[in-house]
Amino acid sequence: MGCSAVASCSCGYHSRLLAIGGGRTDFHYRCAFPAFCSEGRHLVTVNMFSKRRRCPDGHDAEPVPYDNEALVKKPGKHVIADWNVENLHLRLTDGCYLCPACLSPTLTFTRGELTWD
Repeated sequence: MGCSAVASCSCGYHSRLLAIGGGRTDFHYRCAFPAFCSEGRHLVTVNMFSKRRRCPDGHDAEPVPYDNEALVKKPGKHVIADWNVENLHLRLTDGCYLCPACLSPTLTFTRGELTWD
């Protein structure tokens, strides 16, 4: 159960394909979701069910998920990803978010071509 997205900014930043969600058998304890690592100034994917989310590159600061109000600069009208299981509800839209590269509110997410169960 999941989808994919790509993040890009007018500054030239372009992410790899981002897997969002969890698999059919592990969706109660695994939910991959894009987050901002302020220490490394980059976008990472973290497991939102983890008690302490970690940057995969080893930075100490806990990455902030991109549905956090501090990163959403302008909500969009179209939903790119929506994850709602147990007490976890995450949503990405086609709005404007904080770019990890230039720190401007010009990062956008678009739907990727990958979905799975």
